[in-house]
This record gives sequence, C-alpha cells and structure tokens, in this order.
Amino acid sequence: MRRLLLFVILSIGFAITASSQCTPDPFYTDSVYGVWPDTTANFPLAILNDPYFVQIDLKVPTNASQVPGFSLPPLPIDSGSVTAVNGLPLGLAYDCNSQTSASCTFLSGVGGCALISGTPSELGTFIISIELVVHLQIFGAPISYPITFEGYRIVVSETAVGIEELAVTKTSLVQNQPNPFKKSTVIPFTLTRTESVKIKIMDLLGQVVEVKMIEGKKGDNVFTYEPSSLESGIYLYALETSAGVITKRMIYDKN
Repeated sequence: MRRLLLFVILSIGFAITASSQCTPDPFYTDSVYGVWPDTTANFPLAILNDPYFVQIDLKVPTNASQVPGFSLPPLPIDSGSVTAVNGLPLGLAYDCNSQTSASCTFLSGVGGCALISGTPSELGTFIISIELVVHLQIFGAPISYPITFEGYRIVVSETAVGIEELAVTKTSLVQNQPNPFKKSTVIPFTLTRTESVKIKIMDLLGQVVEVKMIEGKKGDNVFTYEPSSLESGIYLYALETSAGVITKRMIYDKN
C-alpha cells in the first residue's frame, strides 16, 4: 500500500513538474498560426501505468483573414483560448501556460504551449480533438469564433517493445511544419528504398513554380524548403518517386 501511494505521489509530482516546464518551441516562430505537433506527426505512444507527457505548441492568428474557412475581412484577433482537449484516456489531462489571467488563453501572434500529462490507466487508441476559440471585435462588439483541430490520437500500449517494428512499409509524405509559414518550412517524407526524389512546388492551377532534386535514403527523410520568389498564398507540394506522386497543400505568408 505504501509503495502504491508513493507511486501515485511521484506520478502527480511528475505531471506538475512537466506542466511548470512548458516553454514555447521557437521552431514555430515564423508560423502564421497553428497547433503542433501536426496530426500527421501526431502524439507519441503512451505506456499503460507509466508517466506520460507531450507538449502542444500553438499560435493564435493575428487577424481573421489568415484562417481558411473564416470568410471574414482582416479583423484583428485579440487572443485565443483552448476550451477543451476531447477524448483523452483516463489518467491524462491538459494544462496551459496561459498568457493572460484567463484560463488557457494565448495572445495573438505569440507562440504558446500546453501539456498533456499524467499516467494513462486504460488501453486503446483514443481519438483526440483540440477546441480553440479566438476572440475578436466587430465594430467594438466582442465576438468569439470556434476552431476545432481534429485527426489526433494517443495510443496507449502495454509495452514499448515492437515500436521499431512499425518500420517503413510504404512511401509517405507528411504535412509540412510549420504550416502556414513565413521563411522556411520542413517537409518530412518516408521512402521504402534509397533513391533520387523530386519535390515540386505548384500553384493551385498545377503550374510548377519550383523543383528540387533530393537524394533520399530508405526510411525517414526531412527536406527544409525556403521559397525563393513566391508570393504569399496557398501552394501544392508534391513528392515524386519511383512509387508514384503524393501531393499536399501548404500556406506561405511572407509578410
């Protein structure tokens, strides 16, 4: 019984310590807005009854026109609040390093962070969604606008053995990070064999505006893309290999 109590106390202390050490990752400084890790990278594996924590980085946009789907003019956004992290397994909770006196609230245009931490006590794959509300004003009247980031998951396993066996089984292209971006962005991809690959940057009409040739290795690869003469906007990027072509979208904002 004493050992059990000690374990619980240590686990709680671990979570509190992790929460107090949340520091925004400067890697996302050039992003316009977003939540990281991206859903394609997702959250790391959790082990049943083992302490767990993962940092969430986020950046609230400075104006409403920066967010696809808003259909609003460039009204200034004051701040944004994380209102829920849904679907967490038993034993895990989230906490934020709030930038205002309000709970889990972050200033627009400033990198912030939160932590998911605790000790998972149930097995399974848990589908996670992050709910964010941005706060702006229209003609002096305060308006709140919800955004939901979906596609996340946390897998709680009995053991970490065998994780390496989730090795490369197919060619894949991961969403670039950060996205949107200002100066540069990282494009991760996975290959089933070592080969030369082509990364093409295209406009939304499919017109190629830039091509990069890369010597890729079997397994995980990372390409850092720095636009040379692009205007701000939405672009496509494609990974062309012997296995075929995979295409995704990215948003560039050089202002």
